[in-house]
Amino acid sequence: MKINCKKNEQIILELGRTEAWAYLAKEGKLVQVERPASGTQAEVLGAVLANGFAIEKKAELILLGSDCFCQEVMLSAAQREGLSKKELKSVLAYEVEPFSGNAPDACVLGFAPAGNGAGLAVIELGVAEYGELVRVARGQAVELKAIMQAGAGAAS
Repeated sequence: MKINCKKNEQIILELGRTEAWAYLAKEGKLVQVERPASGTQAEVLGAVLANGFAIEKKAELILLGSDCFCQEVMLSAAQREGLSKKELKSVLAYEVEPFSGNAPDACVLGFAPAGNGAGLAVIELGVAEYGELVRVARGQAVELKAIMQAGAGAAS
């Protein structure tokens, strides 16, 4: 059964490792959707959108994924002072490179304040993987607005 999405629906979609949940913001409705057993994050997203949703008109999507690299980086306010958002992203990309394995120039990175105040929750995807997620979403009349680590809270 497909979920009917109203015009310009806002969808928060959590792709867990074994299940998927969608929250339809306009309707205030949370529903479980069928999730394929395997595949890349983009393949799973494509299958969930194609098989689970009947999108009337373009929808907006916030994707909560379990297959995103996420790490907290400790940077005090003094260390961040005077840095533009672009400079801060560059610093964070170099900080997480040894752990993520993604070169700073080959990744898409987002961040948000972590719970303790001094840290930043960093989420990172390879450029190719991010591009594939955007392409798959657009193919289903969905605009990918943000990607977050499921349960971590870091915005991209």
